[in-house]
Parts: sequence; C-alpha cells; structure tokens
Amino acid sequence: QYLAYYDLRSPRYLSESNVKEFLRYLVKNMSLSRARLNQAREALLFLYEKVLKKPLKRTEIVPKDS
Repeated sequence: QYLAYYDLRSPRYLSESNVKEFLRYLVKNMSLSRARLNQAREALLFLYEKVLKKPLKRTEIVPKDS
C-alpha cells in the first residue's frame, strides 16, 4: 500500500515526512485500529532500518490521532 500510495516510487527516495503522511492517510481514510496502525508503522520502520539501511527517527513518524 505504501508503494502504491506513492505511485510505485522507490522507498529509497521517500523521506520520513512521506512515511508520516502515509500513516496519516491510513488513520483518516482506512479507519484502522491502533494495533493495525502500529503494525503498519513497525513494518515501515523495518523496511527502512533493516532492508534499506536508512533508519527513521521513530518519534518523527508517529502520526497524531485524528
């Protein structure tokens, strides 16, 4: 979903603000539970930290509740 949201752009070229924007989108448009939102957030953290070796600041990507 993350890649589709950004028209299949490589996550290497997407920033923390893009991750944060996507998580806000999930909160507003997908009506996810807090557990599902945390799962999505942790998956993105894993992608950037372990796969891309480009760690994100955890505090920067926590979306505010809407």
